Amino acid sequence: MKSVSVCVKGKGEGEMYVSDEDGNEVAKIPVKAEKKYKSFSAPAKIADGKHALFFTYAGSGAIDFKSFVLE
Repeated sequence: MKSVSVCVKGKGEGEMYVSDEDGNEVAKIPVKAEKKYKSFSAPAKIADGKHALFFTYAGSGAIDFKSFVLE
């Protein structure tokens, strides 16, 4: 996996943190306010194979998290 994208909308502005099952940060994706769903992406650092991923939003306002894509 080389990158991860999240599709979000809302009035929030901040970062979506992606971590693995051990709590290690895999990616940090900057997100900003959008009226319609929009994808934001960032490079990811995780070994190949199956892993649990956890998504956490930190910032001002709120966002709606629709989906994610691993590439």
